[in-house]
Amino acid sequence: MMLVFTALLALTALVAGGEVGHNQILEFPAVSNANYVSFKPGFSDLAGLTVCAWLQKSYPDDRRYWLSYAVPGNDNEIIVGEGLAGRYIFDLRRSQFGTVEVGAPVNEWVHLCTAWDSESGVATISVNGEVKATKENYQKGEKIRGGGYLVIGQEQDSLGGNFDANQAFVGKIYNLNIWDYGLNSTQIAYLYGSGFCGYGSTEVEPIISWADILNEDKAGDTAVVKGTCIDLKDPSVGKILRFPPQSQASTASFLQYTPDFGADELAAFSICTWFFKTYADQARYFFSYAESGMINAIIIGEQATLGFWAGGFKLLTDIVLDQQRWYHLCFTLGGGVYPLSTWTELKSRREPWLSGGQRRLVESWSLDRNKAQLEGVTMLTKPSLGASTTSTCSTSS
Repeated sequence: MMLVFTALLALTALVAGGEVGHNQILEFPAVSNANYVSFKPGFSDLAGLTVCAWLQKSYPDDRRYWLSYAVPGNDNEIIVGEGLAGRYIFDLRRSQFGTVEVGAPVNEWVHLCTAWDSESGVATISVNGEVKATKENYQKGEKIRGGGYLVIGQEQDSLGGNFDANQAFVGKIYNLNIWDYGLNSTQIAYLYGSGFCGYGSTEVEPIISWADILNEDKAGDTAVVKGTCIDLKDPSVGKILRFPPQSQASTASFLQYTPDFGADELAAFSICTWFFKTYADQARYFFSYAESGMINAIIIGEQATLGFWAGGFKLLTDIVLDQQRWYHLCFTLGGGVYPLSTWTELKSRREPWLSGGQRRLVESWSLDRNKAQLEGVTMLTKPSLGASTTSTCSTSS
């Protein structure tokens, strides 16, 4: 007897501002001094600052800047960008510091945050949630002056203009937010961990949000393009079952039911799904099946690497799933060449067959929940984060 079950798992997690600006990306398509967003933000003098954004550059060279703020008498009040290739810089009131070479890959999304606190004089540059450069006694006691021009995509050599195409940013920017205080490393790591498509927030809202920036005029060929995140306003897109983002992870979020397999015992089964994650940690499980006497009859998820547990056996692969990327995963028990196997772009397998030959599958089928122990290893109760519908799980009796 064959049974086909369909399920697609995905995870989503944006920064402050709710759904406004979700999946809307600013694109600067070519080397030009005509592509930018420029406006007067209207804030007063600042004793702290944090700038965070997702960046995808499309140029191979260096010395390009994606944010600048100029005031009368100083066209370099704030500059954020890339100095030498792979080295991010933060310039505040003509005092600059930067990271060592951390890599700025072409056509890949990178999360970058610069933060500064005037009272302590501590400034940081964080890349993908990790602090890569720290500067002490940096502009301690100073203030960023208000009344200036903020430009996205160009570096100002005079107040509001005089751009140099050789320093222009080329690529895409998403979810750029600016706070009037310095976020700490934990807050920055949390924003990154919430994911590209996520909804990580801060206790104090940014003074300039992504929605604010998108509402400004776009010069030249600067355009707003649609990203690859799920369209939350159209539930028919992808037919995805969405679980809450990491900031709202809870054991109360799950889908559970008792499936009718049409048989009391199964000699083989396969579970396949599309999977997209936004969480940063590496011990979460997105599928479990329990039967009488064995609450962990089947578990699928990550324990540092992708794993598959069935009937007391486990298969841990060497595969580490990246954030913000779709994977097609298949997990198979019996019924052919691979008695216990996990497939992604690679494959792994384990032998021998599960002891006992067949397993009873009659109790409850649960997406997004794991508890208790398996093979003496304590599995932390960490729910998956995201969404589910449409994969293919076929079983045979």
